[in-house]
Amino acid sequence: MRRASRARQLRSARLTARATTRSSALRGLFAGALLAAVLAAPSGLAAQAVPAYEPLQIGPRERLLVIAPHPDDETLGAGGLAQRVLALGGSVRTVAVTAGDGYVEAVQMRTHKLQPEPWAFLRYGERRIRELQSATHFLGAGRIRLELLGFPDGDLLPLLAAHWGRLNPQRSLTTRREAPPYPGVKDPGLSYSGHDLRASLVEILKESRPTLIAFSDPIDQHPDHRAVGLFALLSVSDFMRKRPGLWPRLLAYVIHYDAWPFDADGETTSRSEHDPKYGFPADFPERDQTRSCLTLTDTELAHKQAALGEYRTQQSVMAPFLAGFVRRNECFSQNRELDASFAGRELGQSDGGVP
Repeated sequence: MRRASRARQLRSARLTARATTRSSALRGLFAGALLAAVLAAPSGLAAQAVPAYEPLQIGPRERLLVIAPHPDDETLGAGGLAQRVLALGGSVRTVAVTAGDGYVEAVQMRTHKLQPEPWAFLRYGERRIRELQSATHFLGAGRIRLELLGFPDGDLLPLLAAHWGRLNPQRSLTTRREAPPYPGVKDPGLSYSGHDLRASLVEILKESRPTLIAFSDPIDQHPDHRAVGLFALLSVSDFMRKRPGLWPRLLAYVIHYDAWPFDADGETTSRSEHDPKYGFPADFPERDQTRSCLTLTDTELAHKQAALGEYRTQQSVMAPFLAGFVRRNECFSQNRELDASFAGRELGQSDGGVP
């Protein structure tokens, strides 16, 4: 009897493992399919040498949600937009998905070690969190609500496939943790899983009910930025499926793409803000999405530059790169409801979404 019971347990365990492996494989295929769809150019349309853009219109009392992969991305991609929304009587909420604690080269430089210990990465993350708080306070004069999720820097893309389930969390390659280790994170009970990241974003959407969402573009060449873009679209799809009504505008910003933000000649400020190419990488795909740019005032530009100055850890290793985003235009690709709905179907179909 015990042998039969034991045999049934082993058979059940094998079936469960097989189903989990199959689910992860399918989710990986879905993520790849979504990226391919996002990259696809519209058929039947003539290619434009210089895609046109339109001014980004900001109304009064907008509710802006900025989703940033790492500390400083929120200011690089949408620092001017956040100021404009506040100036027009709106509200801004910033979500940092990671603490930026996985910057291996920077930690190596600080510790003078080729293989720094996990505590060194945690200490680096704590410093970047302090910089994020300072920059956010400066940018919004204390009026921006800031939340840190604390997911693993450099390890977000695997959460879309192999580490989707809570029982199989990703272990950070740098901090060696499987859950947020920092005090003050939104939910210290999270696991490093795709399920929990999506659930966290959906909960924030429910709380903030944004009219504008700015997030990293899904075709950004940094893996964490791609992952956050896909998670943003997936979460918006889940949120809107349970809340019929007017969709928020979905604004994707690009940080890492080829030599961006530099021109071919290495300059970042040589173009006029009236040049349609000024706000995007030269070969950035148009994807049948409206390109919208916000022209910053002198005050907005100065405050963005000052806020970036608070990121001293990053200024010490990539000051020219950060300075490249202190430009007159902040530009976004406006994702469509179709993009988010496709993400929801392809990436969310295996477990039915977030309750």
